[in-house]
Amino acid sequence: MTKPIPLCLILALHATILHEAEALRHAHPGIERFKIAAMQNITRWSSATLQLPDGYSVYNPVTHSFEKIVSSSSTTLEGPFAYFLSTVNVDRLELAFNITPLASTLPAMEPGFEIVVVRPVKDPSINGTDDAARQAFAAKSGALLMAAYQQGAHIKLRYGNDGQPVGFEDSEGEFLVEYLRAPSWVWVPASRLNSV
Repeated sequence: MTKPIPLCLILALHATILHEAEALRHAHPGIERFKIAAMQNITRWSSATLQLPDGYSVYNPVTHSFEKIVSSSSTTLEGPFAYFLSTVNVDRLELAFNITPLASTLPAMEPGFEIVVVRPVKDPSINGTDDAARQAFAAKSGALLMAAYQQGAHIKLRYGNDGQPVGFEDSEGEFLVEYLRAPSWVWVPASRLNSV
């Protein structure tokens, strides 16, 4: 039996990680190069909007279910984005990096995209997009990526009152990850040459 070819589109931090990891291949031939590349680019955010059609779904870790968003028009999620990844048929990008875990543990009934989004504007302790804000958010991005190596635990992290990541039972704050399912989506960069 052959394995499916992973179909995914990667933007924001993850795209940068892949690009930088290739440059590190000779010095660090193993998968460790991806972690090194992530830490080198953890403060980069992408200015963009994500357009989702009517009927997309948002995962709720409290109920362990997807909730359908029904409106009369499309929805736009405003950036900046610290992380964006969309997959079609896989739950991980390497053996332990379970970035879209619900693709296998809570499979979709209809074809579409698994989408993982991290927007720093949801963090109550972040104000603005300057270098200080990006530096402050970097540790949270790192914690989130490491939690993906723990059987996809990143999808259950919330912001505590101080903005630090905590388990979803320990806070009423926003979730760090927006885990979406949609039949389609459109990524609109603020500028093809500019990212904050």
